[in-house]
Amino acid sequence: MTDVFLLTQAIEEVIDQMKSANQQLILINKINFPAEMKLQGKKKIFTQFFYELLCKAELSYQETVSNKIILLTSKFETDQKLSISITDGGHLNKPYSLRDVNLNDRLASVIIALKNEFSGKLEIISRNSKGKTIKCLLPLNQ
Repeated sequence: MTDVFLLTQAIEEVIDQMKSANQQLILINKINFPAEMKLQGKKKIFTQFFYELLCKAELSYQETVSNKIILLTSKFETDQKLSISITDGGHLNKPYSLRDVNLNDRLASVIIALKNEFSGKLEIISRNSKGKTIKCLLPLNQ
């Protein structure tokens, strides 16, 4: 039997966890899909990889930045595919891409879990000193 969980609930749990860990973090949640939307797979794996993506966004800011803003958005790419985007305004010295991920990077485990558990994929759009957007594409098996 395959596990199924409420996607909105899982995302809200991770957001609450991030906010309680860092009071200076500003998470703007513009994720908009039906509250009853379910995702097939293990909720624990989803929350772990979503937490890692939010941590990656937070770490892109320099330590001296007092307000770290992360924007969460969603859209239906098709009626069978949902994208959840995490955008930060961090100012890294160089753009970040999936080519920068090595096997020791925690993001590598996120990518593997996303692919293996949810048949999803990750896209990164990064601009020098202008932040990045990590787009998580998830197939919907409703």
